[in-house]
Amino acid sequence: MEQKSVLILDDEEMVLTSLATYLALESDYDVLTFTSARQALAHLEEHEVGLIISDFLMPEMDGITFLTRARELRPDAPRVL
Repeated sequence: MEQKSVLILDDEEMVLTSLATYLALESDYDVLTFTSARQALAHLEEHEVGLIISDFLMPEMDGITFLTRARELRPDAPRVL
């Protein structure tokens, strides 16, 4: 059985580090972090994830647009803005 993963997208490294560290300590999820929406979408094209978390305001793409595209790629993955 494949381990579930959490994909986190945020343009701020400090936020990603904080969330990834917390989830690594408090869960069994494999935590994947991205600062680029395009790279996160490319990952979703190839890999299953258990949960998708996105920041709202980012320079490359806003969180609503990202999560809409993520839903098209992984409709069963819960999404959090």
